[in-house]
Amino acid sequence: MPVLNLYCVDFAKRHGAELDSIAIEYAERLVANGIGQQGLQRGIERLKRQAGIKPWTPNPEEFALMCKPTAEEYGIPSINEVYDEIVKARGRNGHTSHAFSHQIVSLINHRVGFDMYQSTAAEFRKKIETEYAYWLKVAFCSGLPQPKAALEHKVAPELPEYLKNAPKTLPGALGERIANMRAKQAERNEVQLTVKARTP
Repeated sequence: MPVLNLYCVDFAKRHGAELDSIAIEYAERLVANGIGQQGLQRGIERLKRQAGIKPWTPNPEEFALMCKPTAEEYGIPSINEVYDEIVKARGRNGHTSHAFSHQIVSLINHRVGFDMYQSTAAEFRKKIETEYAYWLKVAFCSGLPQPKAALEHKVAPELPEYLKNAPKTLPGALGERIANMRAKQAERNEVQLTVKARTP
């Protein structure tokens, strides 16, 4: 409160008689926004810097927002940079891989990038902005998720022709092995048919 009184020309006049209740309200908004000691210091410094231009008292919610870090402080590109990079990558490379400049760009592209082909420019921009706001909050609160390595795609070998044409039943271990191989081949064929049926 002393900082507000010193840097905001209207604070004492507006709230001088009710400092205790005002202090409680500011504290509640800081807690509700997850602002700790570091964030509070950030907000105070911003309040001091803007006092020469805007020497009026921010309300409790405005001050809490002043305490939050900016994307730039986290090394995160701006919304304009994110939008431009996704549009350029999608326009230039289509569905091929692209090395994005930041993880947040990759996450947003993964979630809504394909919508670029199905939306107007304004609609797509709005989707990017919504995702950007969400991932900024995640980055500030808990950190962005670590990228997951893609699973290696292994193609099982086809059943050899001589085994395809072998008798349906053979005695002993060889017969059991051939039966297992046939069962696995039938299962793979069934999966492939299911995928094809679901593909538009």
